[in-house]
Amino acid sequence: MRLHDGRVDTPRMRWQQGDSFAEFSASTDVAGLRGRLDIDAASLVWQSADGLPSWLQQAGLHGRFAHTDMQWEGNAWKDMRGSYAMRESGLLLEHVAGRLADGGIHSRRMHIESVPGGLRIAGRLTMTAVHLEHLHGLADTLGVNPAGYLFFNARLAGTLPAGLKGVQNAGWSGNGDVEIQHGSFDRPMPGNEILLQHPAASGLAGDVASGFDKLVAHFQIRKARLHVSHVQLSTANVTLKGDASVAANGTIAGRLDVQRGKQSAQTLLTGSWPAWGRLF
Repeated sequence: MRLHDGRVDTPRMRWQQGDSFAEFSASTDVAGLRGRLDIDAASLVWQSADGLPSWLQQAGLHGRFAHTDMQWEGNAWKDMRGSYAMRESGLLLEHVAGRLADGGIHSRRMHIESVPGGLRIAGRLTMTAVHLEHLHGLADTLGVNPAGYLFFNARLAGTLPAGLKGVQNAGWSGNGDVEIQHGSFDRPMPGNEILLQHPAASGLAGDVASGFDKLVAHFQIRKARLHVSHVQLSTANVTLKGDASVAANGTIAGRLDVQRGKQSAQTLLTGSWPAWGRLF
């Protein structure tokens, strides 16, 4: 380590606190925490309710990070790499890539800032073949137990923990595309249900939610309402197509075309998804 005119240059140092550690090199101004800090390897434990450390919010650091594992909200984000910049408005992450629940994740640009009781995030997120059943906390948010391989590409803004109260604009907004392969939505929690109003359509659909080959849809979250369009859910024998919306109170409304072989029927969708309201 070399100190000169209030500036410290470190070719390689190690910091450790409890189960967290970081190996880094830096060239920074000590008094103002301004300069470059590159993380060569790290393992961190972080809860969104902790926010960003107050000293870090005053820093003007930037650099890259690699070989970084992070335990965040019960999920293991592995081998993360990318670049970052600390500003007064928060933490900016760019070109981040890594692994999550046996799948891949990538974000071209993600902004994170502290809010009372948690974090507000905004940016674009891509997931590839992420195992839904291995994502901790997802069932509580969705109100259903999901399984399958998730492919996700979206621009989102919202707060963590989900459903954080007392923060202006705490609810989520954004839009994107989602695909689930070899999936299921099994054992919905009490109060969460989707009903097909036409008996013939309900009979043709059967229990497709308990096991399907592919689900694709485009979604938009705006003013506390979820709009899902271009929905197509398919199994070997059945195909469902349609669109739906979920209001902030969880009320579901939509339409669906159901086809099984040469038989088809149209139906309205109704139901309730109270878990959605927790996001707002």
